Amino acid sequence: MKKGKTLFLFDIDGTLCEARLEVKENMVELLKNLHEKKDIEMACVTCSNMKNVKRELKDAFSLFNAYYTENGLVTYDKDLNIVHQRSMKELLGEEKYKNLIDFLLDYIDKAEVPFKVGNYLDERSAVINATPVGNPVTNEQREEYRKWENEHHTVEIMRKTCEEKFGKEYQLRFTKGGIKSFDIFPVGWDKTYCLQFIKGYDNILFFGDNTYPGGADYDLAINDRITKGINVKGPEDTINKVNNLLKEIESLE
Repeated sequence: MKKGKTLFLFDIDGTLCEARLEVKENMVELLKNLHEKKDIEMACVTCSNMKNVKRELKDAFSLFNAYYTENGLVTYDKDLNIVHQRSMKELLGEEKYKNLIDFLLDYIDKAEVPFKVGNYLDERSAVINATPVGNPVTNEQREEYRKWENEHHTVEIMRKTCEEKFGKEYQLRFTKGGIKSFDIFPVGWDKTYCLQFIKGYDNILFFGDNTYPGGADYDLAINDRITKGINVKGPEDTINKVNNLLKEIESLE
């Protein structure tokens, strides 16, 4: 790392908080501490939309300098002005988009899973999140499905099936977003998309929980513009690794 201005760039689900839950108080305190540091700014990049970002970040929401929702395809500045927006439906066209949605719904209808709660597709502007069990689920249901997925690999099989059918023809990416869902977006619309809006930093530190090949954080974590791509195993691991990096930054002064 270099001495100078540093951006802490965070994934949200599985990194700052457990998937679809709110950040805990110790994470809020960490982010407040970062916010007060000289030459350090924060931004978040996520497949989720702004509604989910606000709910999950809760008391820490106002601490960020930019919000790269839907992988940056819907980008907000710190005053919550939309500075960039793209539409997946407009890019694909009505016919291709409808074919994709119909296939997903038919597959989910036939999928064998331990429970179904409805709301299987979250159609955002630039990303579709698909899950065979639906949303929202309780913590108990999430753990029940975690055990099911580890044994039956239902989401992974569905993801690969969709990728084989639509990936090449429609130029779409299908990346695992969590234990019970995956994200769909056009090629080139992964999290590296947000980098075109990030300028003026000597260091960019990216934290994500899905930095393995095929994971939603992989492309960004290995990008040449990222000073360090840091894999985390959950919010507590994020806290530990942020604190270690703060010590490293302080040693440069």
